[in-house]
Amino acid sequence: MAKIKYLHIIAAGLLLMGGSCQKDNIMELGDCDLAGFVKSVADTEGTVWYDTQAKAYSIFVGIKGTYDSQDIGIVCNPPENFNTEGLKVIFNGNYYKCEEFVPLIPGQKYYHLELTKIKSVAKE
Repeated sequence: MAKIKYLHIIAAGLLLMGGSCQKDNIMELGDCDLAGFVKSVADTEGTVWYDTQAKAYSIFVGIKGTYDSQDIGIVCNPPENFNTEGLKVIFNGNYYKCEEFVPLIPGQKYYHLELTKIKSVAKE
């Protein structure tokens, strides 16, 4: 029994050491740093776009009460059926700090976005 516990500890240590390797700066789908929690959102309307700077599908959300401010959530766990340019969605999720990308337009703010719920908006 002690041998099994010892092997589990060694396996966990190896996994932790392997996870600490640095990755390239190019972000791939599902590859994001979820450190620095900023805020949670629920039943938020947004539009899916492929962000060329992040090289990932993102959800753009207009900020109410502003003319041109947007939150850009680089989706960490996108369901494949939602990777469609211009798709209108309603989602719940958590925003985390993202300092790797510089907004191209004033008023934009980048975040990493962990989706907890998403559905497409029916076209009228």
